[in-house]
Amino acid sequence: MIRRKKRKKMPSRRKRGAKKMSIADYRQNLDERYGNEFTGDLDAVFTGQITLAQISRKYGETKARLSQIFRRVYGTSFRQSKENGGSKDQDGTIFSFEHKNSKKFMVALPDALHEKLRAYSSDVGLSMSVVIRDCIADLFVNDGLGTLSKLF
Repeated sequence: MIRRKKRKKMPSRRKRGAKKMSIADYRQNLDERYGNEFTGDLDAVFTGQITLAQISRKYGETKARLSQIFRRVYGTSFRQSKENGGSKDQDGTIFSFEHKNSKKFMVALPDALHEKLRAYSSDVGLSMSVVIRDCIADLFVNDGLGTLSKLF
């Protein structure tokens, strides 16, 4: 019977290649490559304003490539995000789909309030639309309509 000597473990080698860039850097690179509206259009998929197919036609990319970009930016595939009702990226920002039965309206904010809202939403890790939606819903739930009727 022949016995073999045990091999010594080699020290682990460092992985080669570039480090994976952060989501913020990746989004910035996407905006530089496709234009300033690209990541805004990707975020608009959650509100139902645009579809991935429309984005692919607009920017001349295949739907498969956009699916890869979506997975990289939001951490899950579009189908999985749709089933879960939203997704959370690596930076902790939550993106949620709009409810189909809800009505949409636009909110115009002064620049100073917009900057405060942007700072608050980045601090808590929520998108600005989610914060505004929660504030408006809270206003209406806590008898905000009674208060508004006094103003009009």
